[in-house]
Amino acid sequence: MLENICKFASTKKPEENINIINFVYEQKAAFNHQLAVFATYSIALVTEGTGILHTSLENHNLKKGSLFFTFSAKPYYIENTDNLKYMYISFIGQRAITLFDRLHITYNSPVFDGFDFLIDLWKETLMHSKDANTDLFCEGLLLYTMAFICKKDEESVIPQKKNGILLVKEYIDANYTDKSLTLKTVSEEFFYNPKYLSYAFQNLVRIKFSDYLKERRLSHAKTLLENGISNIADVAELSGFSDPVYFSKLFKQKYGVSPKKYKTAKVK
Repeated sequence: MLENICKFASTKKPEENINIINFVYEQKAAFNHQLAVFATYSIALVTEGTGILHTSLENHNLKKGSLFFTFSAKPYYIENTDNLKYMYISFIGQRAITLFDRLHITYNSPVFDGFDFLIDLWKETLMHSKDANTDLFCEGLLLYTMAFICKKDEESVIPQKKNGILLVKEYIDANYTDKSLTLKTVSEEFFYNPKYLSYAFQNLVRIKFSDYLKERRLSHAKTLLENGISNIADVAELSGFSDPVYFSKLFKQKYGVSPKKYKTAKVK
């Protein structure tokens, strides 16, 4: 026997509103290739192809089913890498900020994958939207779509950034002896903005990127000295340092003695 079901919704403040600006299906867009700012927010759903959302902090890959957001006064541009098509609703209003805070949607983390199941609904809504009801259709679709972000387990959404930084750490651990390894080259390898990578790495690993790289290289150098390599230039080279003098300075700061004296002490 069926029972009545009653679910209470949280009350929003009267001054919190969303004003819809437009509903667009970009199928043959003239994509820009430089950062620009706009006065509105937008929620967008990729319906076909692939692309890249570029921001001043980071680049985000887009594919079919990617749901992504852009922000008022925050620079971005969208790159079409393979027949990218997407739909978007642009809007303004205080409630947008409230929803972003509630769902952890930020300029740092604007992309959510796995929303393919909403593509047909978005297309159908666009087809039925008329001048008299576009605002109602769009606000309903916007809120309905964002409700699925709330439904997704935070453990599967937010740690995507953590996992990305952990991959960076693993990459450093495997390649720290490469003299060309720097914050810049690693950022390029993983398509991160260097400033963002520096911030995110320190936030997760609890040590600066540059300090972690130096620690790994110095520890390796110490091991080499302990295992019979006595030429300081060779030790520096094999540990990822391009300047033996700089290496010796860092080694002494870290271990209290120069590499040469450390080697001599170990031989005795």
